[in-house]
Amino acid sequence: MVRKVWTVVALASTLALSGCGSNNLFDPTRMLSVFVELSVEPDVVNATSATGETFTIGDETVEFAWKTSFRVISSLSDEQPQATISALALLVQQATGGIIISPVPGQAESFRFDTRTDGNIITPGSSKVTEFDVWYTLPNQGREAVITVTVSYINDSGLTRTENITVRVAP
Repeated sequence: MVRKVWTVVALASTLALSGCGSNNLFDPTRMLSVFVELSVEPDVVNATSATGETFTIGDETVEFAWKTSFRVISSLSDEQPQATISALALLVQQATGGIIISPVPGQAESFRFDTRTDGNIITPGSSKVTEFDVWYTLPNQGREAVITVTVSYINDSGLTRTENITVRVAP
């Protein structure tokens, strides 16, 4: 009986200490201390009628209503260590007066996007530009939207950081 108790105590203390100075890439305390400045050009964009890009709802193929384009710039100062863009995500939400308006239950925004970039490694004192083309249709049949772009970074030590930036689509 004593042997089982000591085995449990030893196992528990080993597990507790394994978190100290963790090299676990999934440890939420291992955030990248690099400050990546994220900007967008332009910060308010216009959308034009989309043609030729489609999506599927059930068995029906539908054309997207709108298309817009913009650039996201990830910049590092000279003092910051190198960072790599590891993921890009985008969310389109309908809006009125720049305020996000949730669709009624059962309806949702539909969108897709393409990106272009000249690479994913950002060296100290440099910037990386990612160009976005976004096609979308909103449940309210409007044009005005708020687009949130999420960019994730990682450095050579495996430390990560995620930044968000919003782009307004004019009515």
